[in-house]
Amino acid sequence: MHPPNDPPTPYRPSIVAAGPVTEGSPVLIETDNYWLRSLGDYDAGPRMLNWLSDREMLEGLNLPELNFSQDSLRQFIGTFDNKTSYILGIFSKAEEIMIGFYTVDINLQHRTGQLTAGLGEKTFWGKDVMAETGLGIRDHFFLHRNLDKLSARILARNRRMIYTFIGSPDFIFEAKLTRECLAPDGTRLDLLIFSALKDSVPT
Repeated sequence: MHPPNDPPTPYRPSIVAAGPVTEGSPVLIETDNYWLRSLGDYDAGPRMLNWLSDREMLEGLNLPELNFSQDSLRQFIGTFDNKTSYILGIFSKAEEIMIGFYTVDINLQHRTGQLTAGLGEKTFWGKDVMAETGLGIRDHFFLHRNLDKLSARILARNRRMIYTFIGSPDFIFEAKLTRECLAPDGTRLDLLIFSALKDSVPT
């Protein structure tokens, strides 16, 4: 599947300029099996709304009930500026649907990024989606967005996501932060940090 030239629909990659990456330009990344690209307000459809009301998804992201409407989800997507914050959809080439998303929060001064991921389509769980697409994001942000370090902060109880990073030669376990954050019910939770460094990436 190639990025289509017709107007975007909620479930297909849209047109993204293929020219040089400039400050604030949208992201488009291709891996073997997936496209990743910056989301727009037209992506705020029923599929994404269902993910963001799913209990397992919210627990993995340590979020309370969000109660997004289509309008409020559009507004939320619009807060990402493709400079200090990004929201990227993951699109399956084979299925031609969006199956999940990433957010990336950037510290421009220190050239670091914090990565958060949600895989909404449960039929893709266990298929190494995050392993493949995570490396695509790493390479893009190191090569084109002037980052030196990219980290994922994962709840210690989120075993499915931890398995994506354990044993990775690229994202290395860096630290355990004991009782670092509060769950919506007030329970204190541990965080594990996995990080990739630009100067450690094979050339």
